[in-house]
Amino acid sequence: MVSGTLYTPEGYHRSWRAQIAAQFSGATLNIVNFVPGVTDSDKSFLDKFPPATVPVFEANDGTCLFDVNAIAYFLGTDQLRGWKNTHLVTQWVNYADNSILPSVATWVYPCLGITQFNKQNTEKAKTCIASVLKFLNEQLSKITFLVGDRLSQADITVFTALHLLFTHVYEEKDRKPYPHVVRWYTTIANQPEVLKVVGPSSFCIKAAQFDAKKYAELHKKVLRLSNRKKQRKKNPSPKFPPKKKSPKMMTMRTTNVQNQVKILLRTFLLESLIWTPSKGYTAIWISKKRQYRIFGAILTQKLTLSGSVNICIPKSSL
Repeated sequence: MVSGTLYTPEGYHRSWRAQIAAQFSGATLNIVNFVPGVTDSDKSFLDKFPPATVPVFEANDGTCLFDVNAIAYFLGTDQLRGWKNTHLVTQWVNYADNSILPSVATWVYPCLGITQFNKQNTEKAKTCIASVLKFLNEQLSKITFLVGDRLSQADITVFTALHLLFTHVYEEKDRKPYPHVVRWYTTIANQPEVLKVVGPSSFCIKAAQFDAKKYAELHKKVLRLSNRKKQRKKNPSPKFPPKKKSPKMMTMRTTNVQNQVKILLRTFLLESLIWTPSKGYTAIWISKKRQYRIFGAILTQKLTLSGSVNICIPKSSL
């Protein structure tokens, strides 16, 4: 069974088509939140995927995909792919991306504060959407699903493309001329696999409007964060020298030394190792302690209870 990791912003409508496909196929999908400018600035990420591209997917077998339709195809089933009608499924998927989503984004994104409002472009988008829905309504007047007699990736993709429209700006009076589209949309929205990803879908009651103040506030925050990142690059925090590593431990190699150390450690505690160029490491012992630590090393002088002994650690063990 297919399994892997999908990198996507939370609740991103374009990623839904892949997530829903995984629900139908039973593929195991690990969702990782994609943060623009952070996730795609990591070298390990850029070695596999283009920058500023979402969603992207990495399968557990190493397969890397950065096109959402390819990801959905990879995660889906033969039924979702259309069996012998794959060409028809591909046709509807491309229609959603090229004829539906651009117009929906032009109208809805400004209402969500994502992009700036342009009246001329919005009016043009409304005209295009009306044309699309008229065509869809005629097609769906004769059929239940877009390809064949079962739900396919064509239905999933067109549904996700229309979701923002029907949720945020298309009121009941706007939907009324397209009863077959509404019936079909409701059918797809209530599929258990769709509900697990998208959640309950509700139709728009009152159309959202562009809010210039909201847009300005939102983009001030984005600009402020961007400026902070630039400032950090110009004035990086000072680098401190790395801390010196403590000497590594190794195993005792002389039986006599091992026995002497065992006796010594019953009453003395190794407090620290001090390095001197002439003597190597010096082990400092504190008397009248029953605790002890065993530091592996080759002792180069005879053990005494005078307070310290010299030890040598070979370079190969450092």
